Amino acid sequence: MKRVLLTGAAGFVGTNITAALLAEGCAVTALDRAFPAGWAAQFGPAPALTLIASDAGHLPDIPADALIHGAAITATPEEVGLTPEAYFMAHLQPALHASEWAAQRGIRAVLITSSAVFGATPNEGLDEFTPSDPAHLYGAAKRAIEHFAKAARRLHGRDVVAARFSGIYGPYEVPRPTRPRIALIGRLIHEALREGVMHIAPDDPARDWTFAPDLGRALHALISTPRLSQPLYNVAAAQVYTTTQVAEMIQAALPGTRIVTDYPSTPHVNRRLGYLTNDRLRADTEFGAWTPFPEGLRQTIAWAQAALAQPNGERQ
Repeated sequence: MKRVLLTGAAGFVGTNITAALLAEGCAVTALDRAFPAGWAAQFGPAPALTLIASDAGHLPDIPADALIHGAAITATPEEVGLTPEAYFMAHLQPALHASEWAAQRGIRAVLITSSAVFGATPNEGLDEFTPSDPAHLYGAAKRAIEHFAKAARRLHGRDVVAARFSGIYGPYEVPRPTRPRIALIGRLIHEALREGVMHIAPDDPARDWTFAPDLGRALHALISTPRLSQPLYNVAAAQVYTTTQVAEMIQAALPGTRIVTDYPSTPHVNRRLGYLTNDRLRADTEFGAWTPFPEGLRQTIAWAQAALAQPNGERQ
């Protein structure tokens, strides 16, 4: 049984990673600043799950076989009351601490980054060699973490890699202070279920989407592969759809829902038209079991319907 310490475990992505790692037979120590009431119960009986309420800058002295650092702040500096400098350090310091913690134990550290390292790009595949130019501070911090992983691995022999995620959708997505906005697909489903209407931008570019549970399975492949040849891996399904296509699929699943083209357009500088390729991940880990988008969307809608049907309706 592989023992994994996961930071940021109670968030949207972290919850899906936790579920996937448990399903893969891992013993998971889930670390987060705070866990919602009943958070662990959603996994059913899970004797291999341990919860630790702490921040990612204070990791516990426990035995582990791998560390996955998923804690992040996707809110803007202004939303969390931080200066740009403090915001940047709030990303870098925990990542550096996670790498050092893993190195002291002789285990692999996987630092999660984001396709936010790209600003505007051509409409083509983006591999790990594609130059990036972040459009905002969050992306710049993630790119700095990628640079660190590369240098620490090459120059100091650290077993650390960066796992770059793209657009994500799936179950368990709810707002929290460090991630106040749910992603596009979650928002559309939320609007469709609550209001019977979905608001989309008139010229929104196509995006690549990955079903959140697949991320945990891909990370399991990364921590289970005995030797990795690279410091950075795109962890993304490379399934590309326009906002209109996504809205029409949701509309087909929820008949009677209207689509209204009145949502604000994305600023041009933030328009990443390209999609993350995953050839390097497949070559080094043999992982390629991505859930087809229509099936992932069906499961996401089903989760949202069940969450909305709960007495308080707060899960979606």
